[in-house]
Amino acid sequence: MPKMAGPAPSMAAMTRAAQAASAPDLNDVKYDAFLANDRTLGDPEVVKVEPGGHVLLRVINGSSMSNYHLQLGQLKGELIAVDGFQTEPMMASRFPIAVAQRLDIRLALPREPAAHPVLAVLEGDRRRTGIVLAAGGVAIPRIAETTGTLSPALTLNLERQLRAAEPLKPRWQTVRTR
Repeated sequence: MPKMAGPAPSMAAMTRAAQAASAPDLNDVKYDAFLANDRTLGDPEVVKVEPGGHVLLRVINGSSMSNYHLQLGQLKGELIAVDGFQTEPMMASRFPIAVAQRLDIRLALPREPAAHPVLAVLEGDRRRTGIVLAAGGVAIPRIAETTGTLSPALTLNLERQLRAAEPLKPRWQTVRTR
């Protein structure tokens, strides 16, 4: 006996399938954990810092094909170098960081004792990792390993804004001929 086809898919089901097929493929591999300095947010690295002090964060994305959004929470950071090249300072509390990229970010900490999570949220996902800057003798809060919303895809917006602290000198000279 020939098999009969099932009911035709609904328009909503076809729309969902089309949207899923057209969504960007941001993460090819599903890892079981994301680490910052060999630790998850279940037991994050806690770095003791002075209230009112200054910190230089050197963030290196050493992951295998995972881009992140670096989030400084209530802190504003001053991006001063990318991949070892000094840039004109740029203030923000969120920075994209691509695979194998290095960001140097200068932080001025508030004078009040507090715990300051520095989190890396996986591109196109809810999962995250990070460290905690502990300014003073404060309790370290529990930080969930997921956020409430998906993070967006990385763009080239940061690169468009970067300016070299010391631009290269021109290597070519104009030669006039007759």
